[in-house]
Amino acid sequence: MTHLTIAVCTRQRPGPLKHLLRSIEEASTPKKLEIDLVVVWNDRPGPDYEEVQIILENLNYSAILVLEPSTGLSYARNRALSIADGDFVYFIDDDIVVSKSTFIEFENYLAQNQPEILGTRVLLYDESDFEITIRTGSEPSRLSKNQNPFGFIHGCSLLLSKNVIRRVGFFNTLLGPGSKLRAADDLDYILRGFSLGITVDYTPSIMVYHNHGRKCLAEVLPLLDGYMMGNGAVVGINLARLQIYPLVWELKIIGDAVRESIKFKSLRHLYIWALRNIWFTLWGSISYPLYRFKFTIGQILR
Repeated sequence: MTHLTIAVCTRQRPGPLKHLLRSIEEASTPKKLEIDLVVVWNDRPGPDYEEVQIILENLNYSAILVLEPSTGLSYARNRALSIADGDFVYFIDDDIVVSKSTFIEFENYLAQNQPEILGTRVLLYDESDFEITIRTGSEPSRLSKNQNPFGFIHGCSLLLSKNVIRRVGFFNTLLGPGSKLRAADDLDYILRGFSLGITVDYTPSIMVYHNHGRKCLAEVLPLLDGYMMGNGAVVGINLARLQIYPLVWELKIIGDAVRESIKFKSLRHLYIWALRNIWFTLWGSISYPLYRFKFTIGQILR
């Protein structure tokens, strides 16, 4: 029987996490897919930690709650990878809500396919939320150099096979939420796998909902800035590996934003989607080697 480990990394969002755990409890249980759950608490324990522990003890599935004291999503993900023993590890963010059929959809998909890196369909949980961090495509697809890697699949609903974890290793702890570069730990991991010839697939046949709660552009802009900064870091990392594919697509994204701004004669659009993108992308690409150097020196001096 195929074994799926669900990995949830959480920090200071007990409300959404409890909502996610309720949705897991209410989801239909597959008959031919073994499921267990690892929740990584990326914060100090407190009353919410104890409440989550009680919830996990009463789930339908085997579940554990572990602490990761080093701040950052990448550290938490690496902690999950170090203890997960499933044939596949499925990372979902703590503000995701699974549908009643999500695990049945996984069961059906894994019975017919052998994915390596897989992203799923992600819809808004609350349709009044800003349309961001979702993936709504209705057709399955596989990443190639002719496709935009930015947002091809989302780290909020990301499946990795055991073989991928063995070949690619751990997430880059200089990237991702909680780091100074704020994002793109998932993108970096996906592109590292892609460069090794690992397949990266998107399927709309598995669906979850993103309960991110952001309602307006003012709430979204800091998130976008972080994405752009992280993307810039990944562009720089790949250039150092003589991989220009991400840079080509980043320039295309910026060029499209400039053309749309000219078309609609909108300076606001130009500022938000082009100029800010250029600034944060450059900032990320320049900052990453500096942070890497500082990190390396720190490791040597420890």
